[in-house]
Amino acid sequence: MTVCGIGLLPAVVSASSLSGTNHDYIVTFNDNNQATVAASLTQTNYTDQPITNVSLTIPGEKVTVSRAVMSYTTQEKERYCERYTSTISTDSCFEYRDRDVTKTHIEVLKPTAEKKDAGMTVDIPLTTAIAPTKEATVYLVYKVFGYTKDAGMGQSNFAFETPSFTSQIDTVSVAVYVDDILYLKGSGRGKTNYTPSVVEGIEGFADTVSMSPMAFSGEFDRAVQEPETLSKTKSNLNPGDTFTVSGSYATSWLRIYYLPVLISIFGVIIFIAIIALGERSLARKQKEDNGK
Repeated sequence: MTVCGIGLLPAVVSASSLSGTNHDYIVTFNDNNQATVAASLTQTNYTDQPITNVSLTIPGEKVTVSRAVMSYTTQEKERYCERYTSTISTDSCFEYRDRDVTKTHIEVLKPTAEKKDAGMTVDIPLTTAIAPTKEATVYLVYKVFGYTKDAGMGQSNFAFETPSFTSQIDTVSVAVYVDDILYLKGSGRGKTNYTPSVVEGIEGFADTVSMSPMAFSGEFDRAVQEPETLSKTKSNLNPGDTFTVSGSYATSWLRIYYLPVLISIFGVIIFIAIIALGERSLARKQKEDNGK
């Protein structure tokens, strides 16, 4: 089947071989240094053949894919009553008309994974192929280790790396969050008001479609654009390349900023000492001048 009811065409094209892709990643680190990643992979088909699968290689250690769903829209006809005729007891339709309506579809996907030296290769067959000129989004949730290093003093440095594809990526955006018991450098205390709902939204789609697709899409966009977190964007990522976003987090504000705080304290001490020495030198000079 193909998106928008174009019919059963020879579906032989993989999204990994095409451009026309925009990717968003929402990353949440916990106190065990595990990253939970919610990915939104939007693909526009610029070829004359349907796209039947999405393939990617996820870098890192102990990669586990927990959910994958597909969202797409179709234009359909809906009949409605243009004019009614009324009687004393009932109303009946005098004239029917058709109008175009947009319907959003959510379908559960079943990815397959193969362990590699540098991570995991994931192939996601699409239950409905993406027809030429049409667009669809694959939402993916996975968990992974290997992006963090212990920096001492209860602080961890991270370098999140996006998956690689064999096609050019037009735009890739990454927003980094931490659990609410942690502090992300540059953004203050951890924020979890967006990330759980995004992950739960994808898992809800995979079970009972608990959130409306439009509401979920808006929630995902807000999480990516949240001004109080660490967010980075890159354009025109070459085939096979990845995008890395680095930063730090810790279990307390002081553990993140202890070095700048210490430098500031020593700076103040040195400044006070210089002033004190200057005043003492000036007092000694004045005393010597008065003794002459």
